Amino acid sequence: MKKFLITIAAAGLFASGANSADAALGVDFTSPTSTYMVSQPNTVAGWSFTANRDLFVRALGLYDHEPDLFHPETHSVGLWQADGTLLTSVTVSEPQYPHRQELVNGKYHMETTQNILLKAGQTYFVAATMTPDNTFAWFPTLAEAAAHNLVFDSNLTYGNAQLASSATLTMPTTEMTGIGFFGANIDVVPTPLPAAAWLLGSGLLGLAGMRRRQQS
Repeated sequence: MKKFLITIAAAGLFASGANSADAALGVDFTSPTSTYMVSQPNTVAGWSFTANRDLFVRALGLYDHEPDLFHPETHSVGLWQADGTLLTSVTVSEPQYPHRQELVNGKYHMETTQNILLKAGQTYFVAATMTPDNTFAWFPTLAEAAAHNLVFDSNLTYGNAQLASSATLTMPTTEMTGIGFFGANIDVVPTPLPAAAWLLGSGLLGLAGMRRRQQS
């Protein structure tokens, strides 16, 4: 009976940890308008942020302002440490119409990557290559960003808009004033809470101890 109860408790802790670690977009907004869409050729555009806690990045992606365009496009999206170290990158392809059903939240092309650990308190950069046919969102003030429901995941703190003049993927180092969301995005999930992990480990150790006593 004790073994059964411990097993149930451990399974419950594992399940609750999994449910609390649902992935979420690093940034999202629900009502973009052409007023805040900018086109700039051969640009690597993105933004910096600080992790508020240890996080895993599970996907990188790109915002698609007009998902019904008839021509396909390909982008490189990268994630860097503040010292310029490239942690991971993906290639995001925007297929030809129709592809709205394939988008996350109806607006984002996301490609999975290996889990990348982001450490609490450290700064990172996410950015994507943009072509002359691309548009990306730019909000000069916090008020305008709020009016368009720009929402950042609570597990990170937005830093600055970042740009680089390049046709290939490179870390953008030109800091822009204001609130910029240039299309590049991340999919983050919190690491398990240490307390929950400790309790789960204790339960498993308890099971192992009971097995040893029963076998002796």
